Amino acid sequence: MRALTPVARAVRLVGRSRRLTWAQAAWAAYITAEQGLEIALVVFAYGHGGITAAGLLAAARSAASAVTAPFTAGLGDRFDRRLVLVAAALLTSAVVACMSLAVAMAHSRWPVFVLAVVAAVVIPVYRPVQAALLPRLSETPAQLTAANVLVSMFEGVGNLAGPALAGGLIVWAGAAPAFAALAALSFATALAVSRVPSTPAAALAAGVSRTRRPLAGFATVASNADVRVLMGTFGLSMVVWGAFFQVLVVAVAVQRLGAAEGGAGLLASAAGVGAILGAIGSAGLVGRPRLVPAMAVGLIAWSAALVALAVTTVTVVAYAMVIVTGTGLVLMDVVTFTLLQRAADDRLLARVFGVLESLMRAAIGLGALTVAALASVTSLSTTLVLVGALQPIGLLVAWRGLSRVDRLAAADPARIRLLRSVELFSFLPPAEMERVASHLQRVDAESGDVLMRQGDRGDRVFLVKSGTVEVIKDGFHVADLGPGSLVGEIALLRDVPRTATVRVADAAELYALERDEFLRIVTGDVTVAGQADAIADARLNELGELQT
Repeated sequence: MRALTPVARAVRLVGRSRRLTWAQAAWAAYITAEQGLEIALVVFAYGHGGITAAGLLAAARSAASAVTAPFTAGLGDRFDRRLVLVAAALLTSAVVACMSLAVAMAHSRWPVFVLAVVAAVVIPVYRPVQAALLPRLSETPAQLTAANVLVSMFEGVGNLAGPALAGGLIVWAGAAPAFAALAALSFATALAVSRVPSTPAAALAAGVSRTRRPLAGFATVASNADVRVLMGTFGLSMVVWGAFFQVLVVAVAVQRLGAAEGGAGLLASAAGVGAILGAIGSAGLVGRPRLVPAMAVGLIAWSAALVALAVTTVTVVAYAMVIVTGTGLVLMDVVTFTLLQRAADDRLLARVFGVLESLMRAAIGLGALTVAALASVTSLSTTLVLVGALQPIGLLVAWRGLSRVDRLAAADPARIRLLRSVELFSFLPPAEMERVASHLQRVDAESGDVLMRQGDRGDRVFLVKSGTVEVIKDGFHVADLGPGSLVGEIALLRDVPRTATVRVADAAELYALERDEFLRIVTGDVTVAGQADAIADARLNELGELQT
């Protein structure tokens, strides 16, 4: 029971929000359909051309996803994210239903293969837009982490239920009923996500010119070292995932365990058990300041499991090792998505996750294509060992960068409380609040210190944590400001010289926020921008009245 306590806490945190609950229910249905479709297509392709056909189809689907995902996911920054999710689920349902009809009515494999590529364009829309939506639905950083934990837990359930459902139906009834069931699940997703409230699309696309919006996600990745190192580590893991679950899982099931082709679905579904266990373990990350060490442990265990599969023919051991791979994937997902939600700009978050989706699909395809070629020239055991060695090497290369991201994302709770006490910042979503907190610079000031002079150019704002500062205009004392006050914002908001001098009245502890970061905040959110204008107008009116 003690081990379940973190899970119960995560469930309670998410359960406090009805909108998060509906989002999680929709995700559970969608990921089950997606994972079931993946294994159904692998089995279908393997039965119509062997390991080469399976690898080539996986590569074609991944290429289609990789090319389109950064642009289709950008719809989540241009339109209501809920409506984008509903549309993605409905289109997925329609395409998969057509697959079912194609299998039932045609003897050729090509209609299914073509529809599989079409699905690879539609399906990647959902994950990045949902990941961009969660920070808007969450009320606190802990609730956001809890939401990501449950996303991974449901993904584990989907990894278990989807392949089991698809594999079981293929064995007992054939491919057509399997595709039909997965189409129904996608339709159920649309019904559930329609209950999630709307998000203000106008605020999400602000600050980026129309001509540059399609590539804004790539620009963010290129300019943000924290985002780059997270994506690089995640991409390498997806190469390993694609190599095993798109190709090698069928070979292990058939060649090593002597199972039928449909048995590959049951073997792959064991990853879902691992994902559930990983989600239970990752629930302990809620509220913790450091996330990367847990991810590293999961990736190393995942790699060790692949090496173990290279030397065993025992069915129970093989299933256990696949469970371990699922656990490692969940830890990678929770940490990567949570840190990206904190590190990237919310205005472009759907696009950033679109780039991640593109990277994931491309990496999966690269893994499938490469391992198909590798398996043709070397043994299955050697292939598994080589694939298993990739992630430990990648961790060694990226460790310093990952540690830096982890430190920056672990915002001081006291700073977050201070930000929430300031009216202007109280409207920020939790991930954005953590980002701002990480940019605050502590300033210790003594009585008489001048923070800013009237007429100077504004380069930063100050938040008063303790002590008192006095506002002086034209040589006259006009106000005293204490803890929780924000000073210096008018010059930045109106792009004018400092309207007053601010001097420390007694010893004070303050936090400074640089001009660029402050303006990024107040121009990137419609609610915050409106509040900032109202505060600036009120402050200017006060100064005018006091002067007269």
